Formats: sequence, C-alpha cells, structure tokens
Amino acid sequence: MTYSEIQDLFDAYIYMNEAGKLIGYVRIPGYIVPDYDKSIESFKKLMEKFEDTTDALVIDQINNPGGSVFYLYALASLLSSEPLKAPRHKMALSQSNIAEAASILPALKAAKDTEEVIKVLGGAKTLNGLPVTYEIGRFLVDFYEFILDQWSQGKRITDPYYLLGADHINPHPGTQYTKPILVVVNELDFSGGDFFSATLQDNQRVTVFGTRTAGAGGYVLQAGFPNLLGIQGVWLTGSIAERVDKNPIENLGVKPDIEYTLTDKDLQEGFKEYKAAINKAITDLVK
Repeated sequence: MTYSEIQDLFDAYIYMNEAGKLIGYVRIPGYIVPDYDKSIESFKKLMEKFEDTTDALVIDQINNPGGSVFYLYALASLLSSEPLKAPRHKMALSQSNIAEAASILPALKAAKDTEEVIKVLGGAKTLNGLPVTYEIGRFLVDFYEFILDQWSQGKRITDPYYLLGADHINPHPGTQYTKPILVVVNELDFSGGDFFSATLQDNQRVTVFGTRTAGAGGYVLQAGFPNLLGIQGVWLTGSIAERVDKNPIENLGVKPDIEYTLTDKDLQEGFKEYKAAINKAITDLVK
C-alpha cells in the first residue's frame, strides 16, 4: 500500500513480514531537495501514518550523496521522542565568516522572541526545513560569539563546535516515530548520508545495517574564479566533524551494527539474500 503521492520525494509503503508484523518502508535518496518545507511536511505525514499502523520502520538510505545538514536534522526530529545530540565540527575560518558574525550578532543578541529571530534572518521561518525558533536564535548567538573568539585567538581551524551552535535536535513538537528503526546504508552514502546514520546511531535510536558508509565527514565550501578552461569552480573542505566518541567521520564512515556485503548471488538472483537479511534484522528488532 503506497502512501506517498507520485509527486512526493519519498517512496514509501507498508508490508507484513513472515511474523505477521507490519513494517514501514521509506526511501531517502538524498538531502538536497527542491522544496525543503514541502518535503518535511510529506515526511511528517508518513511518520504519522507509520506511527499509527506499523511495528517497525526500514529507512533505505543507500547511494545517498548527501546535502543539507539542517534538512537531515529536520527529518531526524521526526524519528525520536527524545532530543538527539548533534556532532561537532572543526571549521575553517575566513574573513567572510568573521564579517558575517560581526554584522549579524548584535541583532541576534537583541532578538527577544521567535518572530524577532525570523526577522533578523531575513524572514526565513525554517533552515532547510528545520523550524526557526527563539532557541535557534540563541544557538546562533553562541555560534557567532565562538567564531569571533576563535578568530581573535589567531585560529584558522576552530576547536570542535556545533554547526550554527545547534548542540541538539529537538523532537518535532507534534509528530515522532517511536517504534524500532533499521537504517540501511552502503559505501556510496556520502556526507549527509554519513551524518544521518551517525547521528541516529550515536544516540542509540536506530540499528544500522549494510556496509560502512563512505566517510565524507564534514561540509564543503565552493569557490569560483575567472578562467578559460570551462571550470565552474572548486570545492574545498570546510569542516571535519567528530562523533560523540570523539572519532572523526572523515575516512572512517559509519560502521553498521549489522554488517552485510552484497554477494555474487545477490546480483544474479535479484538480491534475495540481501532482502532476507534485511527482513531478519527488522524482525529481530520487534520480537
């Protein structure tokens, strides 16, 4: 039974396993979407339906190239009834970072409620789907003060700190999926694909299944320059993130709780053993 409309981002359905349990399935193909707010609303409706009708959930995140951290934070907020601790980043600093911090900080410090924070941020009510609140405004104040302090100390790479100051992800105020979750990953999960599974695994909210993710553990910066070679620009490392245990995501990726590597037989026989292993893993979670 399909609950997502054809124009929605997410492929989703419910099936009954051999034990008679109803299992939800949703695919997250990436963390860059045309309309973040619409996608979050679609995911919210799915989680409302799955919370009411299913015993567990499979999130298929294989071959996920990544994207916006705050979009994946917004998705994660719908998957937990408890706050989720966020990873920290060692961030590259530049004059533009400092100019931004110095220009916006006074107005953010003066903001007294959510509406004033939204006004300071140019009317933006969400950060790629994550609602802007007064708390977000306080996170930003802490973040920009940290950036200015690090620069004043002569640092060009910061000490580990939370991206935009957000040290945790609050549960969505109206909808949270509370049943067991299996996140299926592979070696072609990059960046946001690393962060989504790492954040939920570090908070012991999900069981991760598959092969170790790629290990692209930070955000990137883009720079363009005049040239006659057809080069649009270059991408540079902007941060190196660390997990709750202080280990970096970069080059290490996320080690699955249940490891499974595709076999020749999988490729020859329609991934039968792969599907059976996923079904066994989710069945074990709801025994």
